[in-house]
Amino acid sequence: MSFCSRALCYALLACVLAAVCVEGGDVWFVSPFGESRAGGRSSDDPLDKISNALKHAKSGDEIFLMDGEHMVSENKLLFDGVALTGSGPYRSMVNFITRDGNGGPLEFTGRAKVANVSMWGGGGNTCLRLEGGEVNGVHFSRCGNSIYAQVIHPLAVHNVEATGSGTFIDIFATAHGSTPSTYGTTSYTSGTSYTSSSEDDDELVGLSVSDCHVKDASYVLRTRDVEYIDVRRVTAEGSSSLISWSGSSWLESFVVADTVLTDTRATAFIGECNPGTEPLVLQNVSVTRGVAIAAYDNQVFPIAVASPNCQYYVRDSVFAGTVGGPVFHLQSSNLTLERSLVTLHGEDVSSVRSRGGAIYAEGDCTVLVVDSEISRCAAYEGGALFCADSEPSVTFISSKVVSNKAEYGGDFECEVGQSCTIVLSDTLVKDNVSNSGYASQCSVIYPSK
Repeated sequence: MSFCSRALCYALLACVLAAVCVEGGDVWFVSPFGESRAGGRSSDDPLDKISNALKHAKSGDEIFLMDGEHMVSENKLLFDGVALTGSGPYRSMVNFITRDGNGGPLEFTGRAKVANVSMWGGGGNTCLRLEGGEVNGVHFSRCGNSIYAQVIHPLAVHNVEATGSGTFIDIFATAHGSTPSTYGTTSYTSGTSYTSSSEDDDELVGLSVSDCHVKDASYVLRTRDVEYIDVRRVTAEGSSSLISWSGSSWLESFVVADTVLTDTRATAFIGECNPGTEPLVLQNVSVTRGVAIAAYDNQVFPIAVASPNCQYYVRDSVFAGTVGGPVFHLQSSNLTLERSLVTLHGEDVSSVRSRGGAIYAEGDCTVLVVDSEISRCAAYEGGALFCADSEPSVTFISSKVVSNKAEYGGDFECEVGQSCTIVLSDTLVKDNVSNSGYASQCSVIYPSK
């Protein structure tokens, strides 16, 4: 049997007593009841402010926030390779107290680690600014941006809550960025030669978000030029959109799964794809109680998707209780809707000026609806679907189109003078109401069995 040396045993005991031990770095303790001249190396001798701990910490160290409210009055605190952790999101609280909206953020270089703290932004402050890394177990409240990230490393956000923020996560990959951006001591310029400063040159730079809850944000996720987006088990309430993106020519993977969006206004997924962009996958997604916003010339923003030139695979999903516009606004985009339900509970079509209660298709589109239901949708033209020209190819297989309403074309409608073809295979079309009484302009084919 071997025994540790006395020095090693004391070192291990110190880590156990402190309840925090960082591999390869030191831990600096901060308490609202600490002292500015304290040693900061144990919970019994904590420093009083985060800024004082940063004077001592070096890259690879960790600042541990003990229980209580930690006030931050500085316009910015720079964590140069230093991690920030706490004893719990409702126990270790960071409060940006400046009144001019410029307080914060906490800015991290390299692969950040932020865990188990709460942050209150005061209504206008960005709370975290990152280049990548991990945010876990954090609660944001009233931040201008909860997280603003100019990433050169992957960013993972898990087990996070955000309430009353302007944007939950605003992220773009600096290597692919189209505009210069300067903030504080860090400057990134479009066209720079690097793609990542990681040890793995093949590492993709993007965003993964899981097990998060967002309430009353203008945007949940705004992404630009990232190489992947992976969103799982996220709920969002009262927000304008779930995901917006640009720079999709870099996008190699887009997955949203087990995610719920409720009480939204405007569009849940909005962006534009380029030729060659990988398919966008929505799996077990729910968008409920959404309200489309009228724009101009009687046009209406859709409830869920407005993405030109994209390929969508939507499976096992529900779009329910929403009003005012189509769920899918497809412009030269392809949609596969499988084992899903679109039921918008539309009643008064006289006040609805949109085209396509569930689907609006324009240009070179392929729409495939399999084992799905479109019911109780309402539009001015095309209670279930509207084709803006003769190019879309639409097929329903083993599906239901029932109880939809419109002034023209209670089930399907096409632009006057255009006639796209709709193929119905083993599909029930029933109890759809056209108030005008005119027949649909579309060409409907029922394949022989």
